[in-house]
Amino acid sequence: MTLRTQLLSRKPQITPITLMGDQYYIKPLTVGEMNRQIFEQRQDLIKLAEKAGVALPSPEDKTFDEVLEKFAQQYQLPRAMASRLCDENGVLLFDADNLDDLKALSELDAKLISDFNQAMAAELPKALVSEENSN
Repeated sequence: MTLRTQLLSRKPQITPITLMGDQYYIKPLTVGEMNRQIFEQRQDLIKLAEKAGVALPSPEDKTFDEVLEKFAQQYQLPRAMASRLCDENGVLLFDADNLDDLKALSELDAKLISDFNQAMAAELPKALVSEENSN
């Protein structure tokens, strides 16, 4: 197997997690999905705000970013959940760009986001060097 083939075989693995005692799954982001989140999130948020009927000022207006950020904050946690929660086959359960899905997630018990965040933290790569050895 060449290094290229080996690298290209590294596909995201669906991971089971427990939320409030029930089993769900999380899907790691692909490189393409991460790229979209980083570089296209602003446009996605603008579209979502427009769907929600938010009166955004002109993009040239100095308050534009403030208004958009205020809107984005109310859906930040539901969007995080929607972009990762999936079934056992990796199919997302929610659409992070769908207001109905985001509103539905917003109404759930706050314990779900706590459990979700704990599961996500457990998925983070462990540090290669401990704090004690990094001094």
